[in-house]
Amino acid sequence: MEIILLGEKFSIPHYSRSIASVAVRFDNYNELCLFECGEGTQNYLLHSCLKNKQIKRVIISELNSNCCLGMVGLLATFSLNERISSLEVHGPEGFCKYLRLFSRYSQTNFSYPIKIFPVKTGTICQFSDYQIIATSLKSFPDIFGYSIIEQEKPGKFQISKAQSLKIPSGPIYGHLKKKEKFILSNGFVINGQNLCDKPRQGRKFTYLTRVNYNRSMVELAWKADILLINPNIAHLNPQTYLEYQVISSQMGRQIFEESEIRYLINLNFKENAKRINSMIYFFQWYQNKIKQSSCKLTYPFVFKITSNYLIEL
Repeated sequence: MEIILLGEKFSIPHYSRSIASVAVRFDNYNELCLFECGEGTQNYLLHSCLKNKQIKRVIISELNSNCCLGMVGLLATFSLNERISSLEVHGPEGFCKYLRLFSRYSQTNFSYPIKIFPVKTGTICQFSDYQIIATSLKSFPDIFGYSIIEQEKPGKFQISKAQSLKIPSGPIYGHLKKKEKFILSNGFVINGQNLCDKPRQGRKFTYLTRVNYNRSMVELAWKADILLINPNIAHLNPQTYLEYQVISSQMGRQIFEESEIRYLINLNFKENAKRINSMIYFFQWYQNKIKQSSCKLTYPFVFKITSNYLIEL
């Protein structure tokens, strides 16, 4: 599972810059989804390694220009590229109404079907080996946080143990891996469950645009491999923005500690005398302490959750 930060929402320096869109590419490389569709998303996609036809669904957190200003342009770009496959759009009720009204009054026809789904707390879609769940923020009921959860992975089949029991190799190994039972010619009963390791937890990615410390947020991010916080607070003035950033970081740390998250990734934009330095901060548990590291944020920025639940940059 790869997480790709495509670019910033503003084309000019701004104290509250945040990521215009976050792409999640799955292991089969044939399917990906976008979180948010801010200004310039279609241009960022052109300069990335992603293909438009691989985008199967777009997920919006809130009805806000910073989250959905690039949606119409992205849909039009898909039509110009003669897209045929359908596209799923998930978002709050207000955003779904906005999209339907735009299509009606602009008399715009797209070359592909668009399926619009209003988001409610719970599972919003399931596909391949993944499901996406949503939870509304307690203080902002029309703003949602999301988690992508991979299905549980079966335990590894112990071939050496099967060979020690003198079980002949062949299709029977496949059935034993499915934890089926067999009776050999000598009457010995073999249970495939005894020849397999315990199932492994699937990977989990949690995405938030607003940090609001409460039980529902802790449950949403529970045992996530990555919690990515992409703050959407461009409407605040510079002083209020800095104050909110401090409070947001503290609440993010609380969620990180209580939810047993492996990595917390926070996007921080600090104002300098001449320019704004964009940094990405990583927090992880190391010897029962929180270890912090950072690096300069360049686009597109790609990091991967490996099968061993580690991050590769």
